[in-house]
Amino acid sequence: MINSRRLRELIAQSDMSQEDVARQADVALNTINRLVNDEDSNPTLHTLRSIAKVLRVSIHEIIKDQ
Repeated sequence: MINSRRLRELIAQSDMSQEDVARQADVALNTINRLVNDEDSNPTLHTLRSIAKVLRVSIHEIIKDQ
């Protein structure tokens, strides 16, 4: 399961907007919005890999508990 709060933090730390992350990860902005707003906690592995790559973190960083 994805940690929405952690994903929001990682995006903020990257100095990119959600739109930038979506575009660079080649995922829909709606997908990013749903993930950071805790409306979707079960993204595909492909989506997680793409987002992690753009944010330059491991998938573990996105899914770990705080």
